[in-house]
Amino acid sequence: MLIDTHCHLDFPEFDLDRTEVIKRALGSDVRYIINVGSSLEGTKRSIELANKYEPIYTSVGIHPHDTHQLDTQVFEDLRGLAKFKKVVAIGEVGLDYYRPFPPKEVQIDAFLKFIRLSLDFSLPLIVHIRSAHKDALQIFKQEMKSICGVLHCFSGDEDFLKSCLELGLHISFTCNITFKKADDLRRLVKLVPLDRLLLETDGSNGVRMYNIQTFLKTERIYILMAIFILLFNLFSHLKFLADSDLDKSVWLKEDISTPDIRDALKEENLKKAIEERKGLAALFVIISLSMILTLFFGILLTIKFLIMKIKAKPPALLLSFITRRQKTRVPTWNIADIFRVAVTVIFFAYLFHILEAIAVIAFKIRWADRYIVAVLNTFLLDMLVLSLITYLIKVKYNHSLKELGLRLHNFLKSIFLGLVGYVTLLPTLVFILFVILWMANFFNYQPPPQPIFDFLFYEKREWFLLLSIIFVVLIAPIVEEILFRGFVYTAIKNKFGRRTAYLLSTILFAGLHANLVGFLPIAVLGILLAYLYEHTGSLIPSITVHVTHNSLIALFVFLVRGIM
Repeated sequence: MLIDTHCHLDFPEFDLDRTEVIKRALGSDVRYIINVGSSLEGTKRSIELANKYEPIYTSVGIHPHDTHQLDTQVFEDLRGLAKFKKVVAIGEVGLDYYRPFPPKEVQIDAFLKFIRLSLDFSLPLIVHIRSAHKDALQIFKQEMKSICGVLHCFSGDEDFLKSCLELGLHISFTCNITFKKADDLRRLVKLVPLDRLLLETDGSNGVRMYNIQTFLKTERIYILMAIFILLFNLFSHLKFLADSDLDKSVWLKEDISTPDIRDALKEENLKKAIEERKGLAALFVIISLSMILTLFFGILLTIKFLIMKIKAKPPALLLSFITRRQKTRVPTWNIADIFRVAVTVIFFAYLFHILEAIAVIAFKIRWADRYIVAVLNTFLLDMLVLSLITYLIKVKYNHSLKELGLRLHNFLKSIFLGLVGYVTLLPTLVFILFVILWMANFFNYQPPPQPIFDFLFYEKREWFLLLSIIFVVLIAPIVEEILFRGFVYTAIKNKFGRRTAYLLSTILFAGLHANLVGFLPIAVLGILLAYLYEHTGSLIPSITVHVTHNSLIALFVFLVRGIM
């Protein structure tokens, strides 16, 4: 009779053939299987398996790499699950310094909590230790004198093994002893007494890797969409798909010349426009003075912020958010969900593009109406993004939208914080923009035209212009903050940590919005948006910044349009 003391049958790799895997194990003289909990959701799924299959028992725990998710609510939820009659251990828990995230202090604190939980329920520990043997041994000696446990997937040296055996711990190895360079581990196996050696497969982390066939079946809809996207790009040079050719051959063009913004800002044109329209002159003076005052206050705030950073003290307004931050469940959506949303949105964007070309040809849509089609496409894609994120969070992961940061707590203070943050950043944005424009002019680089600027300059239908401004200034920023901060930033942070989340979410955000000239300013803005979201847990400050930024751009374009 064999007992698999460590398995992960709840993992999605087994979704297609879980029952068959269990039957094969039982047919190979495996009498019992302990399906180990490695997260709150994984523990819940393990309990479901234990309820469904008589030979399966389970444990309660969180893997060291996910201990940043262990807030008070999660720990209490796990404590409640530990009361289930088929829970036979606490784990897998422990320390893993192989990756720098989460920090050592977070992992140690979580490990100590689970040790005390095992004492409360008189349950053994399933311990995961990797690249953390010194700290682990110290904790073992201090905290584990009165409890037992197993050191799962052993990876230490001979001295560490002997110390663990002296403390009464059991030892188990997985497929790591089959690796080519694992001669030391194979030697250590012989040093473990048979009555202290446990069997485990660590499936699917161990022998059973994520197999390609399973991946193709479980993610086939996204793979098909990815193939379509690839083919679309390969054949995009064809006239009926390429944007440039579409403009030349499909749309019924009219004689339209888009104004050059540089002409509008020339000194002689400004003087002429101000002399002819007195109201415009007053508006120009008001905007200029407001901009100068805002930049002045921005410089003062920037200096103050830098002083606070040197003193390692958060600004008082930000501190009030940190100390009063509402407790919510730790989000569990992941990097794969970002891939799913991205592939789906790109697929439908290309599909809309094709339908647009067909509609233009079939209904002979004129050049002047192309903006209506473009705004409609963008609006539909934004609604698709909201729908996908809502489905994943509420249906798949059973979270509240509050975990995205969509909550009205401290609403007015959040708006004020966003405005202060934007004013603080504005001098830096302006400086970077001037430097980049100077460099572009020095190297004779002409950035490609931005369709939104063309639209705001050209469009004459007031009703459509108003609707479009509402979309650009309000709806689009809200959707983008939900996507890039609430969804993408959170998933990256949970997997790789805060710094990586800052970097990757900012690159994605800037890459979607900007050309070579605009990339750096948008990236700097993205860092501010991520910073506000990280320190407040709310999307309201970042939405405020985004709305303010887009509003100022729209105001600037309308001012230039008025001058011309």
